Amino acid sequence: PIVIAHRGASGYRPEETAAAYELAVEEGADYIEADICLTKDGVPICRHDCSLNSTTNVAALPEFADRLRTSPYLKRAIGRSYPLPTKPSNGSAVSRSHVQSHGSFGDSPNGRAALAWHSKHRRVPTSSDWFTEDFTWAEIQSLRARERLPFRDHHRDNIYHVLSLRDFLQLARALSTLHDRPVGVYIELKHRSHFLELGQDMAGIVARHLPGFGYQDACERAFHAPANTRHSRDTDPGAHTPKQAQCASPGECTCALFLQSFETRDLQWLHEHHPYYRTIQLLGRPWEIQEDTGISYGDMYNASALVEIAAYASGIGPSKTDLIARTAGTTQSERHGAASGL
Repeated sequence: PIVIAHRGASGYRPEETAAAYELAVEEGADYIEADICLTKDGVPICRHDCSLNSTTNVAALPEFADRLRTSPYLKRAIGRSYPLPTKPSNGSAVSRSHVQSHGSFGDSPNGRAALAWHSKHRRVPTSSDWFTEDFTWAEIQSLRARERLPFRDHHRDNIYHVLSLRDFLQLARALSTLHDRPVGVYIELKHRSHFLELGQDMAGIVARHLPGFGYQDACERAFHAPANTRHSRDTDPGAHTPKQAQCASPGECTCALFLQSFETRDLQWLHEHHPYYRTIQLLGRPWEIQEDTGISYGDMYNASALVEIAAYASGIGPSKTDLIARTAGTTQSERHGAASGL
């Protein structure tokens, strides 16, 4: 098992900042994770979402007041999660029993409390915000990060800069040297379909940044694995590089890299053009709709769909409530995922 610091030491420092990643590695994280969005001039940056208000001080800066706008993309994103439908918009079925067994955001005690807080403080998600694609990288550098979640510590708001992907990769290398151990990177490509509509290829831009930091496609040559444990995707599309193989230089090859996305087509593109990059298909809640294909994530949890995912991805990242059974027994993610080799 590996320990992945999701956006750094979230809760102790504003997420996706250098301070959050530094603390995470001090606490023992093997990998640091970043969400990647794009700026107007195509620079990949580390932000939870393409909207900026919840994670930066942009609303407090008068020079950017006129950038507040309504985003058709955010309207669609909100529509996928609020409220809970019993059937996805594309018409594919999600069983009522499955929906009832998982419940909606507001059906759990934590969900009801969060909805009550958002209602009281008028922070229910809206489609008006400031968006990364309306800002150049130079403008983004004038912003400061703030804690995204209201119930966490906000004493360190408005201190730390927003990181670019280049900054993030440089930081991982520096932390590897400082702690004398490899620090891997776990990168999520956010909203690729949205950025494609704007003429920006998220997967291609991210992939072009990686070789300069030692993440090469020819990772297989560096593995110290017995010959009989190696696999070739050229001859066996369902096979994957062994997870337990040790690399000669973990900080400088794809052994220390994962790429993940909630969308399918960017992962398929990465598998086609960079087959040794390990990719993870993220899975939303069963009633949510995948942005690039229009199918429900519920339809991606069955055995045949997971076999298809195994053809282009090294693993899956399901919701924790779909991974950990609420009642005795094994979840379908565990059963079908293991059967398909993920």
